[in-house]
Amino acid sequence: MAIVIQPYRPEHEPAVADFNQRLRQAGEDENLVFYGWSEPRWLPRTAESRIHNELFVAVDGGIVRGGYALKSQEFFFPDGQVRSIGYYHHPLSEGIVNKAHAMVGALLLRDAMQRAPLLYCLGMGGYDRPLPQMLVRLGWTHCLVPFFFRVVNPKRFLRNMQILRSSPSRMFLMDLAAYTGAGWAGAKLFHGYRGLRAPRSLDTQCCEVARFEASDAENLQSLWEQARQTCSFTAVRDAAALRVLYPPAETHLTRSCASGPSSTASRCPENYFRWCEPQPRHSSGRAST
Repeated sequence: MAIVIQPYRPEHEPAVADFNQRLRQAGEDENLVFYGWSEPRWLPRTAESRIHNELFVAVDGGIVRGGYALKSQEFFFPDGQVRSIGYYHHPLSEGIVNKAHAMVGALLLRDAMQRAPLLYCLGMGGYDRPLPQMLVRLGWTHCLVPFFFRVVNPKRFLRNMQILRSSPSRMFLMDLAAYTGAGWAGAKLFHGYRGLRAPRSLDTQCCEVARFEASDAENLQSLWEQARQTCSFTAVRDAAALRVLYPPAETHLTRSCASGPSSTASRCPENYFRWCEPQPRHSSGRAST
């Protein structure tokens, strides 16, 4: 029977659970499974949402053979137009454990390209992985993207950065650095050195806020209008987008408001701007570039 790509619905959840179980039984990473729920927990689609996630599954006579997620978001283009672009992420095919279903990955990608003619992929783990290899063969424009981050809690970072804990020797050294305090000392020295070399900015004042209020929309919109002029291509970050991306319910995020003199880099009226950053917390998740 032909494989059909369908929107992920509640009636598919038992078949997805069976799909995930087959992957686990084949010895794949226990975390390498598809979403067990049909409603996205992150950015679910609503009638008015301009930024949303959708989930799709590959169904073969009632059996799920794969799935993927598609995030739609508006971007500002060099011609001044705003267009929606799809982000193809978390694709998973039974072909990784059963070569009889090797075509499922290609079918998933083709379906995503039909649903979102403007499409990109990110966080694929490197050119040795199947997805980037397939995209290169298809002639996609591609490049390595640096992964910039700041280590806030060295001990948690060393204990949970799974992509670096790739061998027993690395795990031992990272655990040793975590528990002896060497990791903390090294991180502080590194950030101190970077701070000395960083360009000096004028004084700014920062305060934490609970949410991006609707009353702030004018200031946020003004900042967005000016900031986008400095970029040839960027995701839309107006007031509406910020409220969707960083809702008050996401309590692990810290929302900050900063203001400063007119010559600061923000270059916005009253130099008012806001951003979000995650608070340090325990996590066993992976990081990829």
